[in-house]
Amino acid sequence: MQIKKNLRYLLWLICILMIVYAGFRLLFAINGQNLERKSYQEIIIDQQDSPIQTNAYTAISKEAFDSEYDFKIIGYRIGKDRSSVILKKDNKEFVLYKGEQLANGLRLLEIKFPNAEFEYAGDFFKINLENDT
Repeated sequence: MQIKKNLRYLLWLICILMIVYAGFRLLFAINGQNLERKSYQEIIIDQQDSPIQTNAYTAISKEAFDSEYDFKIIGYRIGKDRSSVILKKDNKEFVLYKGEQLANGLRLLEIKFPNAEFEYAGDFFKINLENDT
């Protein structure tokens, strides 16, 4: 009878220790992660809140964008509040959000599917994200 009682306490103790251990592991895992968005030196947040209104957009292909600006569009995300394109140059990838600008001056103005609208040195152009041409 005493052995059963001691065995029950031992099992409860092991269960409590396992729960405490799992809780500490979870806290350390959460604490060790950087949940904030990483910022890159190459991206400059634009302080201008008002969107640029222009109809003078030149349509260019993804290939022309890649050859002229040395960035390849490898993905995009269109959200209700925030939209972004994923650009790749050499082995580096950049997430460029609406209103942000790369250090070379390329700025993402808007994403209205299927087009992404950019501005560079006063020139406005749009790229069809749906097609490769």
